[in-house]
Amino acid sequence: MKIIYTDNQLDLLNLKRLPEVQVAYDKELKLLAKERKNIVNLLGNRIFPVYMNVSIMQNQYPYSFPKEYKHEVLWSKKELSLEDLQLILNFKNVVAIWENGDDTRSVPEIKHYHFVVKVIQ
Repeated sequence: MKIIYTDNQLDLLNLKRLPEVQVAYDKELKLLAKERKNIVNLLGNRIFPVYMNVSIMQNQYPYSFPKEYKHEVLWSKKELSLEDLQLILNFKNVVAIWENGDDTRSVPEIKHYHFVVKVIQ
């Protein structure tokens, strides 16, 4: 894991999913493995609207965080610096940004960054 930014509110080194989320995630990984040769086309069309280079989505298989936090993913067609991420995310209520390592990245063919936002009510 490459931690890009954290305000140290969350323990990023011991991330886990709820058991039912992990089961769904593992099932999706098996499907992705079967379609690996077409992964960029399959996911790229779903992730990136026409003419967009970045896309922000709620994580379908989020890690378990306290209810006041929301786990999202920023997908990108290129590597982004911390400054790029700050501009795109506006850093409003962002408490952490990281990129999974090669061994835990579910879609290594498409650059993506996990980030957590503290929900203000």
